Amino acid sequence: MAPSIQADLGNSEPAYQPPRKCAMTMSRPALVREAAQLAERLHSRDTLVSRNLLLSIVSEFVASGGEDVAEEKAKLIKTLILVGKGVGGHLDRSTRFRNQYSLAVKVLVEVLNRDDLEYQDLCRLFGWTGRMLLVRDKLRRDQESSGGTHTVRKRPPSKPEVRATQIKPGDMATLLDLKKKLDRR
Repeated sequence: MAPSIQADLGNSEPAYQPPRKCAMTMSRPALVREAAQLAERLHSRDTLVSRNLLLSIVSEFVASGGEDVAEEKAKLIKTLILVGKGVGGHLDRSTRFRNQYSLAVKVLVEVLNRDDLEYQDLCRLFGWTGRMLLVRDKLRRDQESSGGTHTVRKRPPSKPEVRATQIKPGDMATLLDLKKKLDRR
């Protein structure tokens, strides 16, 4: 083991080492695929769980540091189920929030019950999923504002076309009247 900086300075205390978390078992590409699948599951036909809701649900779990992963998972699952049943009145906010939360409970309990994901994997999975939900929400808002199912690039405005029209003999008087009105302005 290499000598620490403090040992070189004559201090007897060892150098600060950040607490070691559980080893990551998933590669980045596999994790991103999992996050994409999780984001897809958090988006039903009528409900899109927002990034903010997802991150507010998992924030305490992520901040726990992974000391006792099984206990933290069980605590989060219990909280999800209790709030999902209406305890605390959180679901009384709005129908949209209730739908988002119900969908999040259903999907996240399944994810947290998986034994193949370590603490770091779950933290990274929730982070990537949050990013993907943010992108999906932005795309959905863009589609709603454009009124279509896909984003359409608008052409820059061009010069108005001047079309030659044939003037009928009876229309000449109307055109002269219009010209006089424009000249008065």
